[in-house]
Amino acid sequence: DAPTLTAIEPATVPSAGTQEITLHGAGFGSFNNTVNATVGGLACTGIARVGAAIPAPIVCTPGANVGRDIPLTLEVEGIPGDTSQVLMAYARPAVSLITPATGARTVGNLTVVTFTGLNFGPAPQPGINVTVDGVQCAEALHINDTSVSCVPPAGTGAGYNVTVAVGGQTSYPAAIFRYESPRVTSAVPSLSAWAGGITITVDGVNFGA
Repeated sequence: DAPTLTAIEPATVPSAGTQEITLHGAGFGSFNNTVNATVGGLACTGIARVGAAIPAPIVCTPGANVGRDIPLTLEVEGIPGDTSQVLMAYARPAVSLITPATGARTVGNLTVVTFTGLNFGPAPQPGINVTVDGVQCAEALHINDTSVSCVPPAGTGAGYNVTVAVGGQTSYPAAIFRYESPRVTSAVPSLSAWAGGITITVDGVNFGA
């Protein structure tokens, strides 16, 4: 009989391709039969049988990838299996750190910021998208599975949510972004009458757009 895949454990794995999965089902044949499996078109490596029961579950390690609802294929002795009951997912991205901590874009000041986290996927990821407070960053660049950089939009303030989207999945908002604090460099005139009423001009940086 053709093999049938009924379940996998775990159903969600890190995008780095380091998590072994266990395939459950029927028609996997004996220990002498050749088994091949793919996840999202990538070979599932390190295929082995688990235990002495027939059919014994199969373990393997999916390749690095991103996305959800990822299809699997399974062959035993060249016979394709029915895997339609099972889909797998790679873990959604997560942002944990911003470097530099206070670097940002204000008027006339372009600063490249690096976002560190998990599950950004293997390079390249040309479709990666980064937002700050719902506004898309410019020049988003996927570096590796744990780093992405971009140029944030102009703004002021702190506590803004950051998201990274890749492979159709978006990270949970992380309220860790802040712009550099405003800084005064001069005031003209520098003296005023005690009664007030005189307009002064204040110059500085990071006053916002």
